[in-house]
Amino acid sequence: MANSYAGGLNKTDFFAVNSVGTGLVKTTALTTAPTTTALTASSDSFLSAVQNYNTGITPVRLNKGVELTFDQDKFSGSVLNACDTYQAGNTAATTEYYEDASEAPSITVTGTTVNNFVSITYLRADPDEPTKTMVLITHGNFKEGSGALSLKKGERIKPKVDTVSKATTAILAIPAAAFDSTKVTGALTCIALGKEFTRVNLTTV
Repeated sequence: MANSYAGGLNKTDFFAVNSVGTGLVKTTALTTAPTTTALTASSDSFLSAVQNYNTGITPVRLNKGVELTFDQDKFSGSVLNACDTYQAGNTAATTEYYEDASEAPSITVTGTTVNNFVSITYLRADPDEPTKTMVLITHGNFKEGSGALSLKKGERIKPKVDTVSKATTAILAIPAAAFDSTKVTGALTCIALGKEFTRVNLTTV
C-alpha cells in the first residue's frame, strides 16, 4: 500500500439499449430517444460526460449493483432530455424478499415502458496491469431527480446526473465499436443475464 493515486480519465459514455435488452442502438438527435438501428461507433452515444469534476462510484445491494454520481457542468437540452428519456421507473424495481427469504409479490403498475442505457466509464490505468485501463460498464437508468439544476447568477450550471444500475433481462452484448479508440482497444464484452454491471481491463492506447 505504498503508492497513492489521484484522478481518473474523466469520461463516461451513455448508449441506448434495444427494446429486447440484447444490444446497443443509435438514438434520435436532441431527444435522445432510442431507435432500432444498431450502434456502429462510440460517437453514437446519446451523452458523453466529459465535463466532470468528480465521478462517484458506489456499490449497492451487497455489491450486486452500482450507483454513479457526477459532479459536472455539461448543460444542454439533450442532457435534460436524456434524464427524462432514461428515467428509472417502477419496472426497474428489483425482486424483494420477506425476512424468511420468500419472494414478495411483484408490484403491478401501469405506465410507459422504461428505456434503459449502458454507461461506459473509463476509470484509469490499473496499477496491477499498467498497460491496461479499468473500465466500468453498467446497465441502468437515471435516478429520480436527475436533471435538477440551479440558475444562480455567477455560478456554474451543474445539472444533477445520477444513475442506478438494474439487472439485465438477457445477455447484453457491448460491441468493440462502443469503446473510445483514443483511450482503449475495444473488445466485444457482455453483461451476463441478471447482472447489473461488469468491470473489464482493456489495453490502453
